[in-house]
Amino acid sequence: RVHRGLRVGVAGVRMPRSLPVLAVLALLGGCDGFLVPQQAPHVLLQGRWNGRGASGGHLGIRPRSLAGFSAFRREACSLRDPTMQLKSEVTEELQKLVQEQLSSVKGIDALDRTAELFSNSVPNRPWEALFTSLAASDTFRSSVWASKTMMMDGVPAFNDFVTDCFTMSDVERHAAEYPSSYAAQGTLSPDGAGGWFMKRVGAAQAADASTKFGDVQESLKQGTVVLNSAGAYISPLASVSLAVLEALQLPVGLNLYITAPKMQTSAPPHTDKQDVFVLQAQGAKHWRVYAPPEPSNKKEADPYARGKGPDKLVLEELGEPLIETVLNPGSLLYMPAGFPHTTDTIQGGSDETSIHLTIGIDTHIWGLTYAYMRQCALQRAGQKITYNDREATSMSSEDYLLINEPLPLGFLAADIIPKDPSQASLSRTQRQAASARAVTEHMALELAKRMIACEKARFEGTSAEELVDKFQLRQAAVRFVQHYQRVMGIQRRMYLDGKIGISAAPSTLMRVQQYMGMLDAAMEELIAWSQGRDQPVAAAAAPVAAPAASVAGEDKPAAKKGMGMGGAGAAKKKKKK
Repeated sequence: RVHRGLRVGVAGVRMPRSLPVLAVLALLGGCDGFLVPQQAPHVLLQGRWNGRGASGGHLGIRPRSLAGFSAFRREACSLRDPTMQLKSEVTEELQKLVQEQLSSVKGIDALDRTAELFSNSVPNRPWEALFTSLAASDTFRSSVWASKTMMMDGVPAFNDFVTDCFTMSDVERHAAEYPSSYAAQGTLSPDGAGGWFMKRVGAAQAADASTKFGDVQESLKQGTVVLNSAGAYISPLASVSLAVLEALQLPVGLNLYITAPKMQTSAPPHTDKQDVFVLQAQGAKHWRVYAPPEPSNKKEADPYARGKGPDKLVLEELGEPLIETVLNPGSLLYMPAGFPHTTDTIQGGSDETSIHLTIGIDTHIWGLTYAYMRQCALQRAGQKITYNDREATSMSSEDYLLINEPLPLGFLAADIIPKDPSQASLSRTQRQAASARAVTEHMALELAKRMIACEKARFEGTSAEELVDKFQLRQAAVRFVQHYQRVMGIQRRMYLDGKIGISAAPSTLMRVQQYMGMLDAAMEELIAWSQGRDQPVAAAAAPVAAPAASVAGEDKPAAKKGMGMGGAGAAKKKKKK
């Protein structure tokens, strides 16, 4: 996702022996279609997975019937719709919920301190409690997730673990863990014609050389320093990443942003491919967040990467902000994917360097969307992937958002799984079979209905059930569940390795690159499946530098297009986020 480097063969990821049978059993009801890698360290490091059903706990988004989905989208996500602005009482309700959840773990501070002492990391417990409370909230799932931006600055417990969770002292202490070849400084296009892009921090060094703190300090005089995927390299941030991954059961990426005070523009207007949680650790930063512009405004641009590289996103295209606020230490801001935002450190009144963590939910990055499932299923069937013979950005904003919705995986799947009282009398195997049928059937039928809604001319007179059979969408659903499992297993081991340093790699770059190679291989295998080549694709050797970005607007998963969440177009061949 962030950069390609030395790859390893896919033998580095031991697939479960039962996985080749999963496709058949999930369809026939013989096993759980919602298997998730367990987190037992000795099992993870061996690359072995255990199945876990999504039972227990009331998690997941509000069930969305397709009959009411368009109405929901018009209510929650239509562009410039006032309902995109979250009501203050909703924020207050969520802040109270989070505070109560965090208060329940406060009595075990002594255990958290031992985690800090002996693992050279940060306590997982409060981070996991924060994100678990959001995932378990009906209000967050139904009124905020993927539809509205939200700020929390009234949670006293945040002062215990968000405030000062990573400071300039920590940057100095951990700079050597981050490879200098990926430390970047955000800057504007020299000719003013383009958007945000990245240039190197400090002089060119060997690819696996460590970042120098002095170079970071010098670059701060010119712009924001961005450490993309810092959660994969820096041990305390790996601990945070692992906690969020476990709470949401979705792939995540964590970036670190460092900005000097009194910076007129720390990030120009741009969009990202991730739903992001921004947590202010030190200093202050002024944010403006806007409703997404119409995709048809600039059909050649990727709506999830506007304002980056050669594309310039101007404020005149955006209208009034949905939120304009200053984040102080202990504040949280949530933004859905595709929501433009811009920042500065002029406002806020702080003379401290601003440091914030951006935790991105990487469903778009790893192709876990209805849009990419559609593309793969159509390619496998030998059909055109355009929308009514047009590019995706020609669609209405409502249809574009509808087809680009993330797949119901992780905490988003729980409401799909049967919860009726009769389930209690079933054996574990029977419950797993019911869960498998529910998840895969829901994904297949939901995709078919979205295809009909977005491509009326193409599929006029065709029922959703007919599309499911015609394009083998049930098989596609099973394949995407397998892909999700693969990504989650690799990420879980990557962050665990980053947290406690198990692998014998000679540098952090080499350690992370072996996992990035596995993730690339997982994407290549999914692409091969879409092309009718079902055999695993070995991860071939590749240079450390990333390939040039693909043409904007091309309907490929962001994993093959971007530099990672928080990045921008690059002066050298780094990927965009």
